[in-house]
This record gives sequence, structure tokens and C-alpha cells, in this order.
Amino acid sequence: RVYVYDVPTIVLARRSYASDWDRQRLFSTLQEGFVPALLADGATLTADPRAADLFVVPAGTTNSEGMLEYLQHLRAYVRRALPYYNRSAGADHVWFCSGDHCGDALNGAPGLGAGIALAHYFTTRGGGSPARHISLAPFLAGATAAARATYEGYGPRWLRAQRRQRDGPLLFFAGNLAIGLTGYSEGVRQALHRHHANTSGFRIVAKSPTYEEDYRRSVFCAAPLGEGWGIRLTWALAHGCIPVLFRSARGARQFFDDVLDYDAFSITVEPADIPKLRDTLAAVPEARRDALRAGMASHHRLLLWERPYGQAYDVTLRQLCERAKRLRTARASLRCPPWTDLLLAAPAGTSEARRGGRGRSLQNGEAEGGVRRRGAARGLAVAAGRGGAGRGGGGRGGAKAGGAKAGGKAGGGKA
Repeated sequence: RVYVYDVPTIVLARRSYASDWDRQRLFSTLQEGFVPALLADGATLTADPRAADLFVVPAGTTNSEGMLEYLQHLRAYVRRALPYYNRSAGADHVWFCSGDHCGDALNGAPGLGAGIALAHYFTTRGGGSPARHISLAPFLAGATAAARATYEGYGPRWLRAQRRQRDGPLLFFAGNLAIGLTGYSEGVRQALHRHHANTSGFRIVAKSPTYEEDYRRSVFCAAPLGEGWGIRLTWALAHGCIPVLFRSARGARQFFDDVLDYDAFSITVEPADIPKLRDTLAAVPEARRDALRAGMASHHRLLLWERPYGQAYDVTLRQLCERAKRLRTARASLRCPPWTDLLLAAPAGTSEARRGGRGRSLQNGEAEGGVRRRGAARGLAVAAGRGGAGRGGGGRGGAKAGGAKAGGKAGGGKA
């Protein structure tokens, strides 16, 4: 059971930053994905904090000045509002941040790192990112619609059609090549451009006017990191292009990495092997490519948020349940359904999947239960984008308290 703090708007309010106004809504996973699903999940929400296994603080932070100070401000509030933070020293409290390096920042923050952090980027170098934290898949507007179209009619005929359809580049990447920037993308994007800008069969460019078409026609798609986390893994999966990942020298975690078998649907390359990448990819036999495409078909919905097709909420909730079981305050009766049953739900492309079949979902249709019955969803409504500070950080309306949307790549988007 999850209790969500009813945080007043005046406490949630903060200044907005470029990432809040991103056109692609990349930094809005809390508001666009997790919170709406949680609000509708009467089987999971509880209005009684004494019955809660976990406590969610409904505030989204992103790439911003004073990010940790803002979260410490919220922590001070929840410590005063109810006695449950002090009971566990914050171990059963859930915090969220979408910024490029937020995971590591949360992990190292006094009083916050003891809880459960949901973020898109954690590194394990130097003993960071304890297992209690969750590397969350990001919300990506348009990805679900693309995936529905891609995997429609999945089956043997679909696999044969994919072989014919992939008549474009062997490898595709379009995005910030970060030429001259040290550290960005751990040097992977720069190496791709340096070694393969003119490689036959490779399309490595800063921009592409046929971006989505390139994803649909390419065999492999590079999915490197950016300044922090990246979006191209999700785009590749949504368009049926086999993702090529690059092992991180910092130990950057992949999304939902503690439960997903990435070898089932992607290829991982050592950065030192980038110069011979064309030979590596050309040597992948057709049978292996078919197996990876089948893996993408069975896994892609786990990284998408738009329900009922997307299952990222279900994966997140199951992982939170497993974290709750490890706490010293855990109920002996707490049981967590396995996340693997999501893989056994309706195969992508079948009529049941199109209707949104999800196997053993935690949601039981009690949308009017839990927090909605107690009429205390104000804090969550703010985080979901129905209140909070305006652009100046103090007005009513807008959608800034939870970190919102709009704005373009020049205004904080992922390049």
C-alpha cells in the first residue's frame, strides 16, 4: 500500500527551468506517467498512513539550480506534517528527480539518499547507486503510438516483413555529436562521428529530416548516453530498430536494469571497439537479429508509460514493492507479484494487447478508491500539472510545482 503526501501548493511551488518547458515532455515522467497511474490505482493507494508500506512525496525536480535545496525543503515539511518519516529515518519514503545527474545527487543527499530514489540516471562507479534506488524509464511523448504501429500483427509474418523493411542504414544515429566536448556521452558520440561519419552503410548525423523514417528502416540504432541519461533506447524499441548500447565507464545503469535482460533485445558494445563497429554489426546473423526483434516485441511495453499499452508503471510498482519488503518496518504479510508476468501478458500486436491486456495488473479498476475517496489529491494534482508556481515561480496555475512540459531542445530537451 502507498500513501501519498497531500503537500500544499505553497510548499510544492518552485521556479521553473528550461527542462520544465521541454516540448517533448522528456522530464515529466512523474506528472505524465507515474502520478496519473497511481491516482487511478485504488488497489495500491491508501488514505491511512498507518497502513502504508511506502510514502510518496509528489514533487518532480529536474535540471535546476537549488534542486537539492528544494527537496530538503520538502523533506522538512513531511518530517513536520506526519511522524512517519522519523519512524523509519526516511527509508520508506520515495523521491523523484528527472535531471541528467539527479540519481547520484539524490543518493548522496543527507536524509534523501536513505530513501528510495526514482531517477533516470545512476552511476555505480565508486560504490554509488545502492540497489534500493530504481533506474526509471523516461516518459517519451509519441513513443507509444509509434510502438503500436510498429508491432501491429506481431508473429512470423511480422518478422519476415521486418527483414524486408530494414532496407536502410545498417546503423543510424542522429543527435548532438558533441564535437569538442569532453565528458559528454562519455566520448561515445564523438567516437561514432570520428570513426564512422563516412562509413558505408552507417548514417551518423547531427540532424535528420527523415528521423522517424530512419528509425523504421535501419537495422541497428545507436543509443548512447548524453549529458546524463538518453532517449534513443526508447525510440529504437518503439520503432523496432535493434538498440546498440555502449558500456559505461561510469557504470551508468540502464532503465529497470535490475529486472530486464538487455541481452534479449539489444547489443552492448565496448567503447574501445567502436572503430570496428561496422564489422561487428555486419557479422550478426539473421537468426540473431530475429531473436532480438522478438525480444523487443516482448519487452518494449515495459519501458512505455502511456496506459493501457505501456507497462512502465506496473514494472515500477512491482519494484517498489520489492524495496518495501526489504525494509525493517515491512509487513510480514506483504506479497509482491512477479514483474515477469508482464512479459506473459498479451503478445504485442494481438487484439488483447490493443485492448490493453496486461496480465496480472496491480490495478483492479477501483479508480474511485484510496486517495480520491478522501478528497486529498491536491498535492498529487500539483505534481501532475494542475497547479503550482508559474514561470516566475510564485503564481497560481501553470504546471511547475511538479516540473512541467513544453519548450524545445534549445530550452532543455535531450539532444
